[in-house]
Amino acid sequence: MAAKIGYSLILGWILASQALWGAEPPGNEDPGEKIYFDFTFNLTAQRDYPWLDGQPRPVSFYDSLAAGLFYRSRWLDLNIDFSLLNDKLYSPEESYFGGRYFAVRDARIIFHPSLPLLGLTGGEFTLTAGRGPHRDVVETPYSVFVNANPLAAVHLDLSYRGGVFFFTDRWIQLNARSRNRYADYSTPGYTPPAVGWTPYRGTWLDKGANLKIYGLNLGRWRFGFQDLIIYLNRSFDLEFFFNPLPQYFVQLINSAAGRPGATAGNDNSFMGFFADVKDEKGYAQAQILINDLNVDFLPFFSISPAIKTKVAWSLGGYRDFSFGRLGFYHGGATKYTFAATYTAEHLLSGAFEGDTGFIEVPYSIFPYEATYAPATEYTGGGRSFAIDYTRNYLGYKYGENNLAFLVDFQRMFFPRRPLEFGLYASAEWALNGAKSPANPWHENYYASQSPDRISLLGGTVEHLLRLQAALRKPLPLGFILNLDLTAGVAINAIKLVDVAPRYGGYVPVPTVPWGEPRIYVPQRGLVEPVFKLTLGFTYRLPVYSGGRWF
Repeated sequence: MAAKIGYSLILGWILASQALWGAEPPGNEDPGEKIYFDFTFNLTAQRDYPWLDGQPRPVSFYDSLAAGLFYRSRWLDLNIDFSLLNDKLYSPEESYFGGRYFAVRDARIIFHPSLPLLGLTGGEFTLTAGRGPHRDVVETPYSVFVNANPLAAVHLDLSYRGGVFFFTDRWIQLNARSRNRYADYSTPGYTPPAVGWTPYRGTWLDKGANLKIYGLNLGRWRFGFQDLIIYLNRSFDLEFFFNPLPQYFVQLINSAAGRPGATAGNDNSFMGFFADVKDEKGYAQAQILINDLNVDFLPFFSISPAIKTKVAWSLGGYRDFSFGRLGFYHGGATKYTFAATYTAEHLLSGAFEGDTGFIEVPYSIFPYEATYAPATEYTGGGRSFAIDYTRNYLGYKYGENNLAFLVDFQRMFFPRRPLEFGLYASAEWALNGAKSPANPWHENYYASQSPDRISLLGGTVEHLLRLQAALRKPLPLGFILNLDLTAGVAINAIKLVDVAPRYGGYVPVPTVPWGEPRIYVPQRGLVEPVFKLTLGFTYRLPVYSGGRWF
């Protein structure tokens, strides 16, 4: 009897699966099913400079080896792609690596089901999970909600694309069970005490982010709303992920006092809009991000104390001509846009100096800056190293206090002929003012110490001029030649420096000076050339494709 029941269940499952998946269950009949390996070996020569005094100069020559296993099909893609580098950026995991360390480039599962029984015929729904690069909705090197650099982060992405409406719900892990510690920057090795709710429990607080994209397809045009929330004390928040309500309102509702389900904390909300248009000749886009949404910038409206106007934006696109594709892009962000909220918090216990329970912690108690690491430097081998902010910001890669302009060109020469090669070239001008994701108001302890509601490129400005070129040349036997060149100069080059704090108002001079996180500041008169040349080869080894084994 049990066997008959088992056979019936199995038969029922087979019949149901056939109805669910279509005429036949998925299998090797998928003509698009592929398995292949990629191997890349590169040699790099470079000239760069350290942002932090005392930091060793970046190595002038290093090698890298990358290996990847990829599976492609109608329903599932699988990426396992990692590299081994000896650029000395991080410490090696094992002594026998010869000074090299592993880095994940892309380790994700991408599920795109075809479920006729549920009305999904393929391409409408995608689930992506793992550690790998994630991108913004617009095609630009200056995207403001997601860093345009291919940074590998743990994320889960649910995306739907219908005829008119499209939607993305993405969770991004920023910190989880960190072993890194908050420290007093003026005293090497000093660890702040554990006090109350503040970060000074020792290690970095767990932190996560959720990004939602709501959009409309209107022919060649797309319009949409983007909604980003960053939260502390947990790396994943169930309601922010599953609740389709804009997250700003979820935050307000959940944190409102006087409710039995009220939650603790003060999350950081970013909102914005985008529009783009694409046809057979080209593409154009515009995007804006607003932090601390308010109307305090209007001349007839005032909030006391004043709220800084913190915005980032991007616009640009490309057009195809007979001689190749030309593109122009612009991006920018006002000061403080992606930083944490404020530094001095003497009211944590509801007490002032001299009162019982007063806690003197002149540092951000809300380190929900829009970055992966809540710091500007890290330690290794007993030394401090500057964190490259362009590879730390969650959003716009240049972060706050920036204007950037880029023109580029790309073309495939001699296509489908023995001399075929692809060329990309660009020229960029980036202007950077002082910036710090980890130190909210730089040398100030609160916003009102800076009278300007909108701050952009005040003081000394770094001018970063950069030319880039990349060549890809297919070779026999499945090899590809890689040649990448970057040459430029940083005028008034940025350095990571100490901050002299400004006390005032309700912030008295502390009994024991407390060092603040260092900030990136352009140095007047400092000129640093930048050069990087990479030469290497990629080899693709096919294993299986459309029913054929190689």
